[in-house]
Amino acid sequence: MIFRSGLIISFEVANLIDKTIFEYAPYPNYGGIPEAWSPHYWIIHLIMAEGTDVTRLAPIITLAPGATITSRHTGVQDFSRQVDYTVLSEDGSTVYYSFLAHVQDNTREQGWININHSTGGTTSCYSQYYHDSIPFKCQAIPDMPYSFKRWWVNNSPTNNTNVRFDDYIPMDWSKNAYLKAEFEPVQVYYTVYVASNNSWYGSVSPSGSQSVLAFQGLPVKATPASSDYGFKEWQDNGGKVSDKPSFTFYPIGYSTLTAIFVKQYTVTVQADPSNKGRVEGGGTFLDDTYISVSAWPYNGFAFDGWYDPYGGVVTRNATYYFTVNSDRTLIAKFVDEYTVTVKSEDVSKGEVSPSVAYVPAGRSVQVKATPKSGYALDGWYLNGTKKSGSEIYDFYPDATCTLTAKFNQLPSLVISGPTAICSGSTGSFSASDWQSGFTWSVYGNASITGSNSNSSVSVKANNKGTESATIYVYSGSTVIESKTVNLQSSPDIYADPNYNCQKIDGSQYVGSYGFWWVPSIYGTGPFYYRWYVEDASASNYKLTYSGPHASIDFGGQMSCTLWVEVSNSCGTDYASIQIYASGRGGSSSAYPNPVSDILHVIIGQQTIANAKTLNPNPTFDVRLYNAQGNLLRNTTSKGENVEFNVSNLPNGIYYLHIDDGSSNRPEIQQIVVRH
Repeated sequence: MIFRSGLIISFEVANLIDKTIFEYAPYPNYGGIPEAWSPHYWIIHLIMAEGTDVTRLAPIITLAPGATITSRHTGVQDFSRQVDYTVLSEDGSTVYYSFLAHVQDNTREQGWININHSTGGTTSCYSQYYHDSIPFKCQAIPDMPYSFKRWWVNNSPTNNTNVRFDDYIPMDWSKNAYLKAEFEPVQVYYTVYVASNNSWYGSVSPSGSQSVLAFQGLPVKATPASSDYGFKEWQDNGGKVSDKPSFTFYPIGYSTLTAIFVKQYTVTVQADPSNKGRVEGGGTFLDDTYISVSAWPYNGFAFDGWYDPYGGVVTRNATYYFTVNSDRTLIAKFVDEYTVTVKSEDVSKGEVSPSVAYVPAGRSVQVKATPKSGYALDGWYLNGTKKSGSEIYDFYPDATCTLTAKFNQLPSLVISGPTAICSGSTGSFSASDWQSGFTWSVYGNASITGSNSNSSVSVKANNKGTESATIYVYSGSTVIESKTVNLQSSPDIYADPNYNCQKIDGSQYVGSYGFWWVPSIYGTGPFYYRWYVEDASASNYKLTYSGPHASIDFGGQMSCTLWVEVSNSCGTDYASIQIYASGRGGSSSAYPNPVSDILHVIIGQQTIANAKTLNPNPTFDVRLYNAQGNLLRNTTSKGENVEFNVSNLPNGIYYLHIDDGSSNRPEIQQIVVRH
């Protein structure tokens, strides 16, 4: 026998009389057939000559080029049982083959087998060509809630209750055979408790506990108590099962079936007037239902808005979405619609937008004019009458009309006025070629006083101005000309009281900027500086300065007041610092003297040098006595400076003693305490 199918080119075996070939669609649990559908599954029944031993057949198999058998049964095989082959093609696809051999029985017939089944299930086999010398295989597959009862063969019931049929089926006189699977319902009962969520809102039928045959179903009905209430849904153990008030419930176990009733409300929608538009979306709705109502104007009219019965605007949107939680009346108002054509008198001078607008009566349209470079908007005109000079204009039409924007060429305008304004002062500015519609504006730490629409304007610099301001002339929103002015303030010098008293050794560099003890200057320059010394206790000093910096040299111990005078075009301010110079080259000293709070004691270089001739590491005992010789303050020093707080001592004469411990007598200095 030469068999050509899929990837097997030939299958040769001795004593072969006939063959039956099927391309099967496999079914679950059907003996040996894969559960996944494969269009390449072949079952071949071999009809062998009488007397052939089908348990010892040795086939010769030839494959297509590139194909391989992954499960080859070589040599002699028992073909009385199904022999399976899996063949792989060169491209990786798979074909399955099953061979089964039978000895020819001349008493058997071949024809057509008809497959059928009762309600409640299906079969794994189907009507097909059949030779009754071959056992027919089929499986009964029940549906829920049915079970398999028995097989019928040739229209007669059998005692075969096995879901798998594997037997010979004889042909009748018309060479037809019949196989039928019979199914029967499973007798299982479930308890269903039927109730209303609120008996005041509605009732159910039947109610209470019900015994229900599984999968037979329980018809139920929900009825609201009045028009104030509505049915929402049926729930089984809290989960929604139906939104129909009457339906048949099929339980799969114990169930609590509850009819959910809620309040319901009426939404009334009206068109006002009805000849200008239509509305839809009203009706009766369950509480908390999200709905929409819509309004459509007729041709030539416009929708104005949804209103409540008291005239309040609910929304301007033609379609309105909301959640129903009360009875409600909504009125859609329709009005006449005007067509407004917007144009530029000369598009080379300026453009407009929009070009056309459809405006409901009583409403406005915002129009915009954009001048080209070198031009400014003259105004918006309606029928020759100027309506506005603003580039952005909210226009309220009262009929279909044309709105025209006119533009003028800008003049060569020049702004005259001061280049600077002092803080708190006012500067006057004027503009040439002034035209009606021009306006002044200022940006910065300044403001316009009086009118801004005349050819001249007053600009005031705000207090403590430390920046510049820009003055503009506008035509609409177009800048025609601008001028920047400096905003100046008079000098304001801050002298930190914590540093009014300083010791300076030798030459000290003093600056109005950059040194923590020098006064800080606020304001706007340019500044002019003058430095000078007052109340000098000696004349052996030299003061030099340039701009904001000064240098002072001391020839010895002294005290003085150093002043700085700073001025600009807006005013002058002064600051001073009190300086005490120790000289540091001579004996010890103390300052300030007179003193009111902190007395600074400086161990002089000469004092230290003298002490070291007797002791290389001298220690100085520093003491303060009153006029009666009572010790009031004392400390020790290795040569570093010392401070005494005398703020709580009474006014009077005191004596400072500095003793190195080796000299015959201490250095003594008279100190005056004065509060």
